[in-house]
Amino acid sequence: MNRKKVAFHEASHVVIIHYAGIEITKISPSEVEINPPPQVGKNDQQKLKDQTFKQITIAASGLIGEYMFAGDSFWNDHTRKDLLQSEDMKILKGLTVIPKDAMHLVLRSTETFLESVWGKVEYVADRILDHDKPHQDINFEIMKTQRQRKPEHSAARLIKFIMTELYGG
Repeated sequence: MNRKKVAFHEASHVVIIHYAGIEITKISPSEVEINPPPQVGKNDQQKLKDQTFKQITIAASGLIGEYMFAGDSFWNDHTRKDLLQSEDMKILKGLTVIPKDAMHLVLRSTETFLESVWGKVEYVADRILDHDKPHQDINFEIMKTQRQRKPEHSAARLIKFIMTELYGG
């Protein structure tokens, strides 16, 4: 797979995780490590709902960001079978307890948010591709980045694919 597409995939996860208020401990070209947030008690329904929406946003952000970068060439690197077996899709499948309309709204909101911070996604992708530079204080670097850019592609086609796979046609 194209290294740059992978970098945008991981960078999208990083930026969303950062804005979700979760500490990022390590970034590499193939994974993002975090300090997991504290567990929410089963009696706090609003916090459980918020945590579920964060999980959806984080899981979907990699695929959506990669698609926003690559456009339809995304499909050159991903077969339907590969996508369905990806860790991101497995997480999303496990969260289909929420209504279809809510899932669709969260996926579209993820795309909109990534679009609004696309310069930061680009910056992190560049850092991931530049292995020699440490990623020690990525949270600070994300905040100070002022790039004002927009992605070239909408992820609408990918979101439609995800929704069809999760909830049926």
